[in-house]
Amino acid sequence: MNARIADVLPLSPLQEGLLFHAARETAGPDPYLVQARFLTGPETAEETVRASVTALLDRHPNLRSCFRHERLDRPVQVVPKAVAVPWADVDLTGLAPDEVRVRTEEALREDAALRFDLARPPLVRATFLRNDSGGELIVSFHHILLDGWSMPVVERDLAALVAGRPLPPAVPYRDYLVWLGGQDRNKAEAAWCEALEGLERPALLAPTGPDTAPDRSQVWLTTGLTGMLVRRAAAAGVTLNTLVQVSWALVLARLTGSRDLVFGAVVSGRPHDLPGVESMVGLFINTLPVRVRLQDGERVDELLRRVQDEQSRLLAHHHARAAEVQRAAGVGELFDSIIAFENFPRTDGSEDAPGAVRLAKVTDATHYPVTIAAVAEDRLLLSVSCRRGISATAVSGRLAHVLEQLARSPHTPVDDIDALPVAERHELLALADGPSRAPAAPATVTERFAAQVARTPDAPALDADGETLSYARLDAASDRLAGLLVRAGVAPGQTVGLLLPRSASVVVAQLAVLKAGACWLPLDPAHPPERLARLLAAAAPALVLTAGSTAIRLPAGTTVLDVTEESGPEPFHGVPAHPGAAACVIYTSGSTGEPKGVVVPQRAITELAADGRFAGGAHHRVLLHNPYTFDASTYEVWVPLLNGGTVVVAPAEAITPDLLKRVVPDRRVTALMLTPELLRTVAEIAPDALSGLREVWSGGDVLAPDTVRRLHEHCPGTVVVNGYGPTETTVFATAHTATEEPAGQPGGIPIGRPLDNTRAHVLDDRLRPVPAGATGELYIGGTGLAQGYLGRPAPTSERFVADPYGPPGSRMYRTGDLARRRSDGALEFAGRADDQVKVRGFRVEPAEVETVLADCPGVARAVAGARLDAAGGKLLAAWLVPARDAEDASGSPADEAQRWQRTLDRARAHAAERLPAHLVPSLWARIDEVPLTRHGKVDRAALPDPGRTGAPAAHRTPRTPRERELCALFGTVLGIPAVGPDTDFFLAGGHSLTALRLKSKIETVLGVRIPLSALFDAPTPAALAARLDAPPSGKGPAPRTALRPGLSRPATATADPQHNSLAPVLTLRAGGNLTPLICVHPGLGLGWSYVNLLPHLDPARPVHTLQSPALLTGVDRLPPTMGEMADLYLPRIRELQPRGPYLLLGRSFGGPLAHELAVRLRRAGEEVRMLAVVDAMPMPDEILGTPLDPAAVEDEMLRILLHSHAPGAPVPDGPLDRATVFSTTHEGAFDGLSEARLHTLVDIGAHHSALVRTWRPSDYGGGLTLFSATRDAWPTTAEKTGAWRRVTASLDVHELDCGHSDVLNPGPAAEIAAALESALRGD
Repeated sequence: MNARIADVLPLSPLQEGLLFHAARETAGPDPYLVQARFLTGPETAEETVRASVTALLDRHPNLRSCFRHERLDRPVQVVPKAVAVPWADVDLTGLAPDEVRVRTEEALREDAALRFDLARPPLVRATFLRNDSGGELIVSFHHILLDGWSMPVVERDLAALVAGRPLPPAVPYRDYLVWLGGQDRNKAEAAWCEALEGLERPALLAPTGPDTAPDRSQVWLTTGLTGMLVRRAAAAGVTLNTLVQVSWALVLARLTGSRDLVFGAVVSGRPHDLPGVESMVGLFINTLPVRVRLQDGERVDELLRRVQDEQSRLLAHHHARAAEVQRAAGVGELFDSIIAFENFPRTDGSEDAPGAVRLAKVTDATHYPVTIAAVAEDRLLLSVSCRRGISATAVSGRLAHVLEQLARSPHTPVDDIDALPVAERHELLALADGPSRAPAAPATVTERFAAQVARTPDAPALDADGETLSYARLDAASDRLAGLLVRAGVAPGQTVGLLLPRSASVVVAQLAVLKAGACWLPLDPAHPPERLARLLAAAAPALVLTAGSTAIRLPAGTTVLDVTEESGPEPFHGVPAHPGAAACVIYTSGSTGEPKGVVVPQRAITELAADGRFAGGAHHRVLLHNPYTFDASTYEVWVPLLNGGTVVVAPAEAITPDLLKRVVPDRRVTALMLTPELLRTVAEIAPDALSGLREVWSGGDVLAPDTVRRLHEHCPGTVVVNGYGPTETTVFATAHTATEEPAGQPGGIPIGRPLDNTRAHVLDDRLRPVPAGATGELYIGGTGLAQGYLGRPAPTSERFVADPYGPPGSRMYRTGDLARRRSDGALEFAGRADDQVKVRGFRVEPAEVETVLADCPGVARAVAGARLDAAGGKLLAAWLVPARDAEDASGSPADEAQRWQRTLDRARAHAAERLPAHLVPSLWARIDEVPLTRHGKVDRAALPDPGRTGAPAAHRTPRTPRERELCALFGTVLGIPAVGPDTDFFLAGGHSLTALRLKSKIETVLGVRIPLSALFDAPTPAALAARLDAPPSGKGPAPRTALRPGLSRPATATADPQHNSLAPVLTLRAGGNLTPLICVHPGLGLGWSYVNLLPHLDPARPVHTLQSPALLTGVDRLPPTMGEMADLYLPRIRELQPRGPYLLLGRSFGGPLAHELAVRLRRAGEEVRMLAVVDAMPMPDEILGTPLDPAAVEDEMLRILLHSHAPGAPVPDGPLDRATVFSTTHEGAFDGLSEARLHTLVDIGAHHSALVRTWRPSDYGGGLTLFSATRDAWPTTAEKTGAWRRVTASLDVHELDCGHSDVLNPGPAAEIAAALESALRGD
């Protein structure tokens, strides 16, 4: 010790915690500043009071302490020999009492705003306020010095010092710290580990977000109720403290939905075996967890005794450090609410005299979001302090309500105790009701449509394919088809399947089916045949409507009716329908592994159309673009059609920003619905594409605030609405008009309030309303409910339950979604109560995917779930446990890797054959066993990060700073946490759109410009770093490192920067021991788009793409016929692969060219194992040889250039010119190409168009696999199939749910690759 230091002491457990909090939170008011207010009489002099405060610190040396931790192994408290207490005085004499109160509160606020520096003593200051009736002493100190139990001792000592009365020697706080140092910490930690064993997750209350100023509330229970509580505790054999703790546990259970509750309790911490501890001043208290586990069927008195017994076993371990207890529990933050039961001794006022000092009030707080102090006096006081927007009044009201029930009903089952006061319950039930409106009339779709026809027969009802149908014409067309259905034997109540492309026929067919008294069953032409067969078997439709002949394989015995057939002149008289009659059956993913058919009644559709949110004209012209198997199409068809508006049928191609920018103004669209993921993409790439809309609705997943903000910036006149509603509630049950939201706000846009005649309850597991701000399960009631699930009574009764809050006999749908109600009444989505996920707006039950995958040979167990991609969207992932046999025990790691790869390939193909595209996983991982929680459930949080290839990533350490930077950028774009220098961008899941993002990131972060083609030549961080860091030669562009060795000649110093990527043969994947796949370029002559196949093809399969030689030599040297073109390309194939078997794949123009190559190879005696054509066909005779308009060809090539290689670029109105398009493409895939190269691309496309018009295909004696896009009006799959059948020996057809220009986008590319590998099984 030196001359200025009296002592150096260790810290108590809570002192350590408070020191940590002070070091972490250094700004703003300190929540652990305590203000003690003492009243003095008029005869007490200020000098006496000031001297007494100094004497108080002399008597208790630890009150002079400061705290040091820097450069120390453990923090210490340093006690100076003397300190000067900062002192301020305020003269309030002569002021009125009200003014004295105001000035006193001002002084308190000013003092509370001043933080203590814990390293600088003293941590005490005083203010003396003199008024006409006496004085008030405000002593402010940091809570790290002393606790509430010490305050009566401080009051006694200060009063004696002021009065001059003698005091016995003080027992030093040091004695307690010495005692504490002798305790067995290991024994205490073991006791707490046992107490918290099995805890899975804490019951936390506070929402994420910034801290707020405390909100405070005080409730005094009546004397009678306080007496009842004391007697009830005594009768149960427990303390009043235990009764208050159990009451808070029951409130916490209602607020969190948990049955395993942990909250903090403040314990006195004063050991009974320490002499003089009751008169010590210091910080003895500790904040430790209280665990209350609720058990089914347990009574209140039983729970009280059990909790007290469990807590009593921990009394000897109240000295444990909270940080060590939390670490022992292993769940992170243990609690965010604490309760302090204050029954420390208080003075009785018997020593009051004119000069006496009396403690009037102590104001303190904590950093916890909820702090409850229960003060035991004649009337129990509940003093509540809350932060982060939690209402203290609501918390104190709920706690008082539970205490009253426990006092009156000790033998009541715990589960029957309701934490909500009656007034709060009534308020929540009122908020659950949407606007009340008279039921829609007429109540059936057919009658309401007929009424609209009568009102506006000549108004446009349907705008499709350049043709507009009035209401009268649509009525007549649907009558004709309805008559055809009835004559074909369709009876009321039966189901009719719709297997149609997106067109006017869909709307006509839906209306006709209803007029015939039946309901429609939407079927997706892109679904695998096995899936369609399962749906048809489950729904048993009377017949299936198609548009012309179809190449889709339907089960034997399926009756098919062509909607394009003329029905004849027979009149049709509608079949009467009931509002409750089924309108449609929409299949969704099923949790049992089988899809479920949701039966939607006509009433639900008319109620949706009649909702007040769709009034006012904003939905006058609605774009129909969603698949009609998706319930969003119900809104797109019937909201406009039953309100006198127009259904605008989108072109049969993928919805892109480019298409929206063209269609919205051209077709005068006023409203549409996009999934949040698609809306985010539009907002990022081309938000002005929506500027002509009055409203855009989104639904099916979480809508991000940043999406809304960006749309408001670019489309200020467009209203964004976030709608919510499962298929079982007919598209929308709630909606929220999204206003400006701050950027980066956590969470999503609220899902809002119920629609008309709809109820949206947030309930607990006993169907009781949960408090506002608490999370519960969302239940929907009202007129939009579906009937149930077709032929599935058990799931129907499980999900459609009696509504205790609706009219007698009403039902509500248990959504399985979690929600919470905001303070303004709006609902927020909070996740799922089960494992269901949403991927790209589609509802996915992991069990359905798991069932299919587990049925695959070689797979012992499968787990499915969702993972976020780098852009914030969701991808479906699968974790597979390979089946093991005796052979698996032996073999090298290479053998094991090959076995796993074969299993993965089989699983991919198996899923593609049996599941629709949105249920086929994009990410894969191998696991040796499924991780389980302590309760035996799948521990999804413990599953490893999956990858596109299912293989582990390379982990070589980057050698240079450039490699390290590029690894980080690759990982950011791919969404992979650890990318090695040798990670291949495309094999790791990259595709054309993500390549554009990577290019943008590299240019922004590294400040270098690179052409997109550089990623094809150097697709790993190491290769790209070598390219970027290569020194310039002085004679031309820098040399490049080409990772993918092809047959092109090496780049020279004077070569074009893109020479390698424009070479006649581009190797996308080298090595491997499987038969190579040789791809033939489409119309522009480039083969880059085939990279999207790589993540889904067997990694052991080499992939090469043939490109047009004109890219380097010019179009003038190209042959004039398709046959001569094949002769030119054939040597390149032979150079790649001298002998068969050959695998050929051609997209668009590449299809005919691949056909001619296959003919020549077979003529030479070679085996062509596969010839696959992606969306191409020989021209019909009526088109063959017809001259082309050069201007039209030019425009089409420029549009292809924009769409394929600058997907986010706006398309100018009217004819395109090369200069404009070239300037746009310089910002996309073709950045870095010279203008001469761009001119060559367009010229190549025009030359190839002319070749296709004159091509007469050679007969091919082998089989051909056709992949047909289905979203284009012409040609149809049937027309493509007919054309190929004439020139091939056999044909296998696969339909893709996309347009011609999107066939090699990531989704369709995955389907193509899966089908190829399935056909090549055993290769």
